Amino acid sequence: MRSVRWLVLTGLFVSTPAFAWTWFDNLPVVSVRINRSTNDVTSAVGYVEDIRMHKCGGGFTDYPVDQTIDLKNAFTKTVGTGDWCGVSVRWGSNVAITNGAWTVQYSELFTALPIDSKPATMNTALTPYDVTTPTFSGSAPRLYVTVN
Repeated sequence: MRSVRWLVLTGLFVSTPAFAWTWFDNLPVVSVRINRSTNDVTSAVGYVEDIRMHKCGGGFTDYPVDQTIDLKNAFTKTVGTGDWCGVSVRWGSNVAITNGAWTVQYSELFTALPIDSKPATMNTALTPYDVTTPTFSGSAPRLYVTVN
């Protein structure tokens, strides 16, 4: 019975999901930026360690960035070809997000998104976050990622 369970679990990790996308012709470019639905972010500064591409069959490949970046403006990183099912931004610091009247700090170690199309444009709320000024209201800042 144990070998049957192991075989089933192994099959789950190596099977390619229905949402796998293969880049084999041109090197994909990952674009990352932060904003809110109200388009009022004026600065979103954090240290990006790397862009992590998640392989559909399991595992990942890291593409080093190692820079402090203002992600109000899109940052791009060329990554290798492959069967990619997800992308993560690995943070090396808190991300300070502001519009001048308010500031929030996002302090997660990484932010991951599934790749659901080719080209792919995804976004996710940067939660949880800490409000460092008393005037913040409205929606959470969002991480926008495009893989093209």
